[in-house]
Amino acid sequence: MEGEDAFPESITSTRDGTLIAGSMVGQGIYRAPPGASRAELWIPPGAHGITGVFGVLADEEGDDEEGDILWVCSGKLGRDAPPSALYLFDLKSGAFRKRLELPTPGGLCSDIAVAPNGATYVTDAANMQVLRVTADRNALEVWANGPELGAKGAVLDGVAVVRDAVLVNTYLTGKLISIGIGPSGEAAGITEIKLDRTLVRPDGMRPLGPDLLVTEATPEGRLTRIQLRGERGVISTVREGFANAPNAVTISGNTAYVVEGQLSRISAPKETRPRVFQITPVPLP
Repeated sequence: MEGEDAFPESITSTRDGTLIAGSMVGQGIYRAPPGASRAELWIPPGAHGITGVFGVLADEEGDDEEGDILWVCSGKLGRDAPPSALYLFDLKSGAFRKRLELPTPGGLCSDIAVAPNGATYVTDAANMQVLRVTADRNALEVWANGPELGAKGAVLDGVAVVRDAVLVNTYLTGKLISIGIGPSGEAAGITEIKLDRTLVRPDGMRPLGPDLLVTEATPEGRLTRIQLRGERGVISTVREGFANAPNAVTISGNTAYVVEGQLSRISAPKETRPRVFQITPVPLP
């Protein structure tokens, strides 16, 4: 990815290996076909009112009526930011479908996960809530909230569905939290997973079978695997040495793709901002 305002915050992929990443500052969405060496601008900046792209997720399990969807979290940091929203685009053409505003004032749409049954979950980073898309896909509703998810300001960030639970992480406090999915789809208990070490600024998170892959913006830059064993999590390092702050990961086949968003440099003087943003393939065992 290239451009002084690109600053990718999230990345996703399709079954054929296409990579899609959003621009947090430039407000556009980039796409790289299989085998391409560069991701090119696909959905233009600010399309349909996008104010900045956070989470992106390719959903290839759409029904015959709606087809495949690209879910996009749009928002902007700051006290006077416009309302945050979840967008639906056609995954193949990039055509706009819907815009769903977050239900709680002051929210920030951060990331998205889709369960095998099609239920779609979204983290509201600012309000420390997990949202769910209604069955008709016309609105977002609060699905889980409360002090068990962490104090306001901890930043509820990455989200993934593993087995019968929605897992979320907190960016500033490094916690991993599990929310059970009840028989009728309701939130059925919130439990903090006891990790064998504290995560360091965890961000993007994707399921890897019964486990999780998560990026950590440590000084070394780390891609981490978490093996889930009931209410415990065992952490191991997949790769270290991402120099420019890894903040998102996606999995395609036997390869993880890690994006280095360099988000800490957003406020740097314009002439010193990075123009190239790396997406690195990491083979998985």
